[in-house]
Amino acid sequence: MFFDEKQSTVHLTNGRISYVMQVLDGKYLLHRYFGLALRGWHGTGVPQPTKRSYTIEYGNSCLYFDALPWEYPTRGRGDYRIPAMSVTGTAGAPVSELLFRSWRVLVKKPGSDTLPVTFSADDESETFVLLNGAECRTSKGELLCARPLPLRDARHAVDIVQQHQLGFEMNTDRGDFSTDTVLCDTAVPMPQLTIFWSDAPQVRKIFAFSQDTVTLERARKDLSCLPNVTVTASAPWNLEITAYEAKKGNMALWAVEQYGLKPDEALVFGDGYNDENLFQSFTHTRAMGNAVTFLKDGMVKKSAHPNYSIRRPASAFVSTANA
Repeated sequence: MFFDEKQSTVHLTNGRISYVMQVLDGKYLLHRYFGLALRGWHGTGVPQPTKRSYTIEYGNSCLYFDALPWEYPTRGRGDYRIPAMSVTGTAGAPVSELLFRSWRVLVKKPGSDTLPVTFSADDESETFVLLNGAECRTSKGELLCARPLPLRDARHAVDIVQQHQLGFEMNTDRGDFSTDTVLCDTAVPMPQLTIFWSDAPQVRKIFAFSQDTVTLERARKDLSCLPNVTVTASAPWNLEITAYEAKKGNMALWAVEQYGLKPDEALVFGDGYNDENLFQSFTHTRAMGNAVTFLKDGMVKKSAHPNYSIRRPASAFVSTANA
């Protein structure tokens, strides 16, 4: 979950999909994006409506109440002009105006009266975010631990990726760099590699991508020959290259240990092939609804409790990010 006060946006992502909302003038909550995971949202993809004779202008001639993508539209407003709710006032008119009040991030896992959930009391939990086991950060983005690729292996991996003409991104201690800054829109353009390597950077993950699955598979085979490298994938169109010891399960075990807990006192979730090591490392596992069949059928380990994956409140929560 990422807040951007300058843009007045909140970006929700699980590493595979992203959902972005924006507050207009501190009053109206708009829907801005839903789709494949983004590294960040910077105003791209915002539709530019055309003025029509019946439009209701707002603020300036570029904004119209009946064309804005309202997150929760009311009667006569929104790009689909279908209200999410209809309330009839005392005067008999079915008109209402919903105004944004506030939003906040909870440093806990709130419970639910009707749904099975993991839960904890206030100040009892904190979320760690793992970048495919290559690094571990707090929910505020503070780096706690990193497992970079050996520099020589990172260079060899990039050479193989380039030989197969794949697009790629590198997550490093100097920032994120990509050959495609539209797909990886929080990264900066890839620098000249000869100069880049001479500065001895720490490369934590290489994210390669292509719609050509045959080429990806060939690159995977070549990359698998590197002795100190782990090659996984979070989707059919990508490869994720990290150090051999930088596996999700290893880093999640380290994060849980920081709380003084045992692996069977934590609950982990996953959805892709790169979660295999994570599921192998923990007693209590759950596959997401969109998870690959491999995880759902062969890797999920459940407790006997019908509603909860563990029999007491979870003391540690570990989320895995593919971004």
